[in-house]
Amino acid sequence: MARGGAGVRRRIWIGIAVTLVAAAATAWLWLRGRTYTIALTQTELEAKLAERFPLHKTHLLLVGVTYSNPRVKLTDGSNEIGLGVDARLDATVSDKELTGSADLVARLGYDAAEGMFVLRDARVTRVAISGMKDETAERVRSIANALAAEQVSGIPVYKVRPTDVKLALTRLVLQSVEVHDGVLYVRLGL
Repeated sequence: MARGGAGVRRRIWIGIAVTLVAAAATAWLWLRGRTYTIALTQTELEAKLAERFPLHKTHLLLVGVTYSNPRVKLTDGSNEIGLGVDARLDATVSDKELTGSADLVARLGYDAAEGMFVLRDARVTRVAISGMKDETAERVRSIANALAAEQVSGIPVYKVRPTDVKLALTRLVLQSVEVHDGVLYVRLGL
């Protein structure tokens, strides 16, 4: 009798496994070739980034800098995001507080496991520090470039809502990122 019960259970498990494989194959065939586009405006991106600021970082184990007021610039035809921030050094030089701003550009990356878009490969395009000569600012920019990729990479920009079933199923591949008419279009698909 025990042997017959084990055979029934085995057939049930096989039936469940076949059903799950068939469901997964059907979903894949239905979604294959389909793409889903997320449109993000400059205002939406700035609001998402503002949630992460002010941001305090210590550079080279010595210099503390507080970054604030993130600004996003979207350039038509680009696949990058322009980012501007204000910066304040946590120390004074000759009794003057050092403040300034920096502009960066970064690519948008996709973390499929988290369903999240993050900044990647940042590079500094401009540094302005109050009271600093242009040639000194250029040297600071070259040092800042080395730090930018590390400090900015991974900052979340947008998270796919888990309630959006279609997008949850397409968490696998980021197909393209482009800016048109001041809107960032991100295309996902299988």
